[in-house]
Amino acid sequence: MRDLLAVRSETERGFREASHTASMALPHARDLVEPTMFEHAGELWLKAGGLVFSDASGTTPLHRGDKISIGKDGYNEWRKIETEGVFSTEIPSRGRVLVSSNEGEIIYDSLMDGQTDMALSEGCYVCFIGDAGDLFEPLFGPRRWTPRPLSLHCGLFDCLDD
Repeated sequence: MRDLLAVRSETERGFREASHTASMALPHARDLVEPTMFEHAGELWLKAGGLVFSDASGTTPLHRGDKISIGKDGYNEWRKIETEGVFSTEIPSRGRVLVSSNEGEIIYDSLMDGQTDMALSEGCYVCFIGDAGDLFEPLFGPRRWTPRPLSLHCGLFDCLDD
């Protein structure tokens, strides 16, 4: 599963050794896996414990009319929401969609929440998960809607027609 890697610049945390530094989310797990860095499609990625991480700052924005295809390598595809809007998509039979807030908290999971239209706020990330070759054709754009919170999480709403 491709996941987001929080990369901090040296000015944010006072690091002096490198211009970008990553830290382990679980300090006790630090010595359990051997991380490796590799280049993929011109980007530097980190692999650790069966997970692959990439720099979130390079995430492609989601635009109206985008078609998202899972590549032959099978890596999940991530898109960033740059402007508030309404999102929905058909999900392939073995596919899944996750939405995380800009803080990294999962606010929608199609396996748990079913398929629905939802309002997304700026800064959210959408993860498209599927088999190699699966195609997602998300609908995304501004729409008149009345927000009705589905949960306590910020940014996830039922979308209702007026």
